[in-house]
Amino acid sequence: GLLMKIHGGAAMLALVLLARDPEEATEQAEEFAREKSIEAFFDEVAMPALVLAQADSDRGVLAGHRRAFIAEGLAAILDNLAEEGFVETDEAEGEGPPVACLAARNELDLAAAWLLQHLLRMRGHRAVVFSPDALSTFNIDRLPLRGAAVVCLSMVSTTSPARARYLVRRIRRRARRARLIIGLWGPERADFPSADAIVAAAADGVVTSLSAAVAEIEA
Repeated sequence: GLLMKIHGGAAMLALVLLARDPEEATEQAEEFAREKSIEAFFDEVAMPALVLAQADSDRGVLAGHRRAFIAEGLAAILDNLAEEGFVETDEAEGEGPPVACLAARNELDLAAAWLLQHLLRMRGHRAVVFSPDALSTFNIDRLPLRGAAVVCLSMVSTTSPARARYLVRRIRRRARRARLIIGLWGPERADFPSADAIVAAAADGVVTSLSAAVAEIEA
């Protein structure tokens, strides 16, 4: 399969391009999942594709409508994978408070939150996703987080530590009892210089991969 043969940046680029053709992308994802796992597809192909797209967005070479297009393409791929039985769609019957996955700024953060939600549901957890609109200055104090056991802020590696600082503080006020995890998705946090100091004070954990996020949530 294409994604198995191509490694690194090319595989990520392939997914971004394949978002134009969700059916073809789904076949590639299924082939990848059969040879490795759906979790590996999410962590090794889908998430790096989002990181790549965010880097393009930060450099000003990916317009906002293209970000939305990539997110929509990924949503279509996830829907197709659900139909084929590779991922769960229905809310898990799990009891207890849900995990809240919050998209920090844009459509790519939202797409990353969907990936985490799917992984959590596959493992029997309840997980709800909130869009970037819900985290706007106007709306953030209305977030229904009181019942959440874990809150995960989804942020595809970014050049804006100030935004992270602001969101972490506001979320912490809304969810005092919840475990607060920051998903700084990306190969490393080198592009996020003061992140550790910022979030270590207010957050309970910082993760850079979906598998690490699931482990942290289940801990």
